[in-house]
Amino acid sequence: MAAVLLSVSTILQYAAAAAALWLVRRSERKLPWLCVAVAVLLMGARRTITLVRVLAGDSAHPPDVAAESVALLISALMLVGIMGVILTSGDKAPPAGAKQVSLLLKLGGAIAFLCATIWMNELVDLPRLLLGVSATPSNWAEALVESGLAIVVGVYVVSSALQHLSERTQAEQDLRESEGFTRTVMDHLPVGVAVNSVDPTVSFSYMNDSFANLYRTTREALEDQDAFWEAVYEDPEFRERIKKRVLKDCAGGDPQRMYWTDIPITRKGEETTFISARNTPIPGKKLMVSTVWDVTDRKRAEDQLQAHRGHLEELVEQRTTELQRYAAQLGAANRELEAFAYSVSHDLRAPLRGMDGFSEALLQDYGDRLDDTGRDYARRVRAASRKMGRLIDDILQLSRVSRHELEHETVDLSELARAAVDDLRKRDPDRRVDVSIQGGLRAQGDARLLSAMVQNLLGNAWKFTRDEPDPRIEVGAAPNARCGAPHADLDDDARVFFVRDNGAGFDMEYVDKLFEPFQRLHSGSEFSGTGIGLATVQRVARRHGGRVWAQGAPGQGAAFYFTLDAQTESGEEGAQR
Repeated sequence: MAAVLLSVSTILQYAAAAAALWLVRRSERKLPWLCVAVAVLLMGARRTITLVRVLAGDSAHPPDVAAESVALLISALMLVGIMGVILTSGDKAPPAGAKQVSLLLKLGGAIAFLCATIWMNELVDLPRLLLGVSATPSNWAEALVESGLAIVVGVYVVSSALQHLSERTQAEQDLRESEGFTRTVMDHLPVGVAVNSVDPTVSFSYMNDSFANLYRTTREALEDQDAFWEAVYEDPEFRERIKKRVLKDCAGGDPQRMYWTDIPITRKGEETTFISARNTPIPGKKLMVSTVWDVTDRKRAEDQLQAHRGHLEELVEQRTTELQRYAAQLGAANRELEAFAYSVSHDLRAPLRGMDGFSEALLQDYGDRLDDTGRDYARRVRAASRKMGRLIDDILQLSRVSRHELEHETVDLSELARAAVDDLRKRDPDRRVDVSIQGGLRAQGDARLLSAMVQNLLGNAWKFTRDEPDPRIEVGAAPNARCGAPHADLDDDARVFFVRDNGAGFDMEYVDKLFEPFQRLHSGSEFSGTGIGLATVQRVARRHGGRVWAQGAPGQGAAFYFTLDAQTESGEEGAQR
């Protein structure tokens, strides 16, 4: 019987050594567990030697049944204690109750190792060996070795159990604090978050405080089985409609469809609020992460915007009606203006032609009967009638500029300038003027109006260089930054056309009057004119979406600049005279 107990306890000790070696591989504290494994192996080796002696019939050290029973119990508890350490040393959470069981196993193993120092047969013999009673050197050495090993293993297992207990307690405390912090953060989010099932019933595994608050209900009301729909939506008709829609979208499994906006949350006697919600499936589980957020402010802003938009559409409709009425009135006024222009063109010209013709006949037929004063009066009447005729022509031209329907095409301004200069030379063949025209000046616009603009600008330059001994006129284009008088409202690379001369010039103090009808900066005795030409230039530029401005100085010439809204590239041809 003692041999059987000895054999079993030996096997248990080797199993404990194997478990300790497993901890050497898996634990971070490799050296201490290696010492435990070696100690247990030595204990197993010691008991193997004893077992071999017994089986060989050695009668000098007969085994004691009681001692071997205690050794078997100690070996079993030693194995159980090490297995308890293994149960709580992994990264995964132990099953329910495993913590308490493993703690008992470790403490039991530690007690067993301590008891080994008293109950093992060799240690019982230790006092007698120390007193020299029936002692042999081998018994003395064996008892000291095995008892020392048992004490070392027992002390380490006790310390390991206490350390594991402290670490596990601290980890559980940290986990509780982390869970509390996370719950506090989740409960203070402005967004509602919940984990729940949807089909066949809405059942919540978790929800934060904001989730119930946004639905304007309580946790208790939502925690009842499938009480979600009744607790959230008071209106039965809307409840069935939104329930059918949500269940259908969730059954489809498409996350893009599990998004619902501007859901009204109504409570009797209270103001309606609006939320948006989204469900996100949890892979591998029949659960959803439900999030909801308040969109009441946005919905009210949109409603107000819609109301303002409706009011704006009303105003636009009213203004459109008024503009149509004004357009009709303007059309009538334009027709009246056209009739007036026709009257001016035909009805006034006849009297002027009569005045001019009779004045000429008076001078030719009766000039010798008139004195000098009479002939002077006749010449003045004739000159005034011609001036009036030119003024009528200019007014009609200005009127046509305003009423003419634009016909956009690519216009060669260089060619228009050359034609205007040729016409001026034919009318005044005795003058020699140096005219430089940049080639390839093209723009998009109405050819008739642009021709009138170029003629007026070149006519002015021709007229105001009359008294210059070496008159020069230049026509060209350049970027705004390099045109000579950059306009502050234009980009630096905006294309600017110009007409420059070295004639009489003007005082910049009166530059604003240049483009007003009938405003002249020089007297009629100095230079003839009606004061309509530059007003026509400005009106043509504006009708093309551009602008016109001028720069000059008395006796130093003048430069007129203009832009057109739709312009094409300028040519690289050389200047022509």
